[in-house]
Amino acid sequence: WVALKEYIVKLYTYPKDELEKENLNLDSIENVANQLEKQISLKSELFAESYEKKKITWRTIQAFLKPDEAAVELIRFRYRDNKLTDKIIYVALIVTELTTEEPEIVILENGDKLEGWLYKIYRDNLKSQKPDSESFNVYWSKIYNLLKGIKKVYLSTDGIYNKINPATFYAPDGKYLLEEQDIQICNSTKDIIVNYYKIQKESNLLNSAELFGNPTFSFSAEKKNENGEKHFREPPPPYPYMKGDSVSGFKLISLPGTENEIINIGKYLQSKNWLVETHLRDDATKSAVKSVSNPRVLHIATHGIFLPDINSENGNIFGFENKRLIENPLLRSGLFFAGAADYINDANSRLGEENNGILTAYEAMDLDLDHTELVVLSACETGLGEIKNGEGVYGLQRAFQTAGAKTVLMSLWNVGDESTNELMSSFYDNWVSGMTKREAFHQAQLDIFRKFRIPYIWGAFVMVGE
Repeated sequence: WVALKEYIVKLYTYPKDELEKENLNLDSIENVANQLEKQISLKSELFAESYEKKKITWRTIQAFLKPDEAAVELIRFRYRDNKLTDKIIYVALIVTELTTEEPEIVILENGDKLEGWLYKIYRDNLKSQKPDSESFNVYWSKIYNLLKGIKKVYLSTDGIYNKINPATFYAPDGKYLLEEQDIQICNSTKDIIVNYYKIQKESNLLNSAELFGNPTFSFSAEKKNENGEKHFREPPPPYPYMKGDSVSGFKLISLPGTENEIINIGKYLQSKNWLVETHLRDDATKSAVKSVSNPRVLHIATHGIFLPDINSENGNIFGFENKRLIENPLLRSGLFFAGAADYINDANSRLGEENNGILTAYEAMDLDLDHTELVVLSACETGLGEIKNGEGVYGLQRAFQTAGAKTVLMSLWNVGDESTNELMSSFYDNWVSGMTKREAFHQAQLDIFRKFRIPYIWGAFVMVGE
């Protein structure tokens, strides 16, 4: 099945005429892969354990909550009223120890605004460091009013709530939610129970880490010649954003700060007797990532990408036909590794799938991470994914968890090297010293908050999973 999926990825970049010449029907091959995936999942012992059909109600979840804890499940859906007006609505279901007859229900009827201009205001205020009480009012106040006395919130997000960090909201009492509540994001509030009963068949007792950073996005002419690649043109001048379906002029800027991040983390873990493999510059390749096997920690510091809208089925982006990108959002989310700029900016490039420098979420699902405790995605906008009714985020987070990672620590937006280094150093120090991952991360956020009170800095990272 894995080999078949890798074969499909290769076919995505084939010109139509070559596919027709070889008499290959990509849709049929994809259908075979999907059916095979279902059969494997149904026969998998791990699948049976994880998805055993048990009736879990809100009362079951309530039994696992402490007096100062709450479970909040956010749901996004489209609603069509009597006037046949189609609009987006968000509903929050809230359970605490005091819940009696049924979960408290909060309805937010302005979903279109929450996903549109209100989200833009939220991001703009974070970037410009403006005080922002409005985002708290529109996104959280109704929920907050039902969480009096609650110190820990298990929050299952959906839709636009996957793209914001509630800890950055500025409450009416003049404090950020980070100071008042420990908001722990999970895929589903059911995870509270699943994690409690989870049987660790094979604990990863080996403290090992694979660290990736500062990839060489464009190889030197000498390096290209060594690889047998010819006729590369110089990449065009940098453009800060991509517009529409075009990647003309798209340039990946080098990330020297991430090299310091990787070196510092590697030195610290080695001082604690961890086995550490670092992959920097030319060695930070896609093939090296795909070859990792169940490290306790996989830390990746590079550029991430998500293509939210494809306006036309014609053309291609990053070697993938637009039609395929529209059909499969997992191809629109990915990470860039060594050589990626050469592949993107050279229309005549014939780099193979293994060397194109772009690891899509579709490919990340097949990484060997069944016994990996933590994946850290220290990159720009790696937490973003498609907002899709009933399915939540189809981004890198879910891909790495599908591959087996227990927890994913990821960035929602790009922040400075200094603050990222400090947060990561504080997190690893707390965790390796004995705290749980969640405790270590929350404490690291508080440490950065005390130094940089700007929410855009300390609120950039979220932790999802176990």
